[in-house]
Amino acid sequence: MFLIAEQQSRIKRVHSVWEFGLLLFGTTYSGRVKESYFKFSCVRRITGVMSAASPAPPVVSKTDVERRAEILRKALKGLGTKEADIIDVLTTSWTAKRQAIAAAYRAAYKTDLLEDIKSDTSGDFRKVLKALSQAPEVNDAKTLHHAVKGLGTDEDTILEILCTRTNEELNKTSNAYFSMFRATLISDIKKDTSGEFLEVLLALLSGIRDESERTDPIQAKSDAEALIKAGPKKWGTDVKTFTDIFATRNFAQLRETFQEFEKLHGTDIQTAVKNEMSGDLAKSFLVLVQLVQSKEEYFAERLHKAVKGLGTADDNLIRILVSRKEKDLLAIATAFEKVHKKSLAAVIADETSSNYKDALLAILQNAV
Repeated sequence: MFLIAEQQSRIKRVHSVWEFGLLLFGTTYSGRVKESYFKFSCVRRITGVMSAASPAPPVVSKTDVERRAEILRKALKGLGTKEADIIDVLTTSWTAKRQAIAAAYRAAYKTDLLEDIKSDTSGDFRKVLKALSQAPEVNDAKTLHHAVKGLGTDEDTILEILCTRTNEELNKTSNAYFSMFRATLISDIKKDTSGEFLEVLLALLSGIRDESERTDPIQAKSDAEALIKAGPKKWGTDVKTFTDIFATRNFAQLRETFQEFEKLHGTDIQTAVKNEMSGDLAKSFLVLVQLVQSKEEYFAERLHKAVKGLGTADDNLIRILVSRKEKDLLAIATAFEKVHKKSLAAVIADETSSNYKDALLAILQNAV
């Protein structure tokens, strides 16, 4: 009872501060973001950006779900498309609620929400609405299919998904992939990659990583010694040993192992990987090292690459914002600003425009 009361009290505090944040941030009645983007960073810090635990998703109310489905229908099929209402409904709803809204929409109007979004919106704005409307595993399955079947293999995106999703999420994505493309994700990855890099991808996709936070100092030292024997002290690198350790240990355990590695060898693990490996193989282990050191900084850098340079990599930008919205997006935004001395919201406002910009900023505004 105490835990429930504390959680409810905490949620009330978050909501009251959040309402205050909305006043500072500047929104219309429908939640559409105004031009005061620069205030985003300071406002969201007030709500506790770096809190250890995200608030639990609210209970999905059937009445509210049906009401939101009706708002979407009117916004999409009424007199003129009301983009602000669409943005408001989809970005203020958690993943489970968005799926319930889509189901209610289908039941009430005998048509698919996704199809109406496709027919009544366009461009990158359509892409972000589709990403919000689909189940996370569907988004990931489509992304991976494009990454392995498109023009050239997109190794960076494959590694992002395989290295950052939970075991359960990877399993759901594999099932969704087969349902949509009538081929297994494993078989398609095997067709498009090879060698030791393939073995690393298959190990990551197997979904056998320990997901606890437990650490074992003895195991950390043993693993560090094994990595030294497999790499710096071996003529030719024993990639299998690296793969077995990197793909199965939890991140807290790997952090201790990397510290032990440096104590024993005098070189940090990142330098060792660069010295022992190259190409996509090295990239896969370096991504894991970066994630162990700071998942937030990894995604902050991915976002920076997406919004800077020649044109915006909109698919990457949308995927990261939507997939991290209910996990750690605020912490990522904080890491982004710390490194690049400009808020993520301000950069997005500079690099995007119109309804697309409003949707992305609303995702940030409603993130945890």
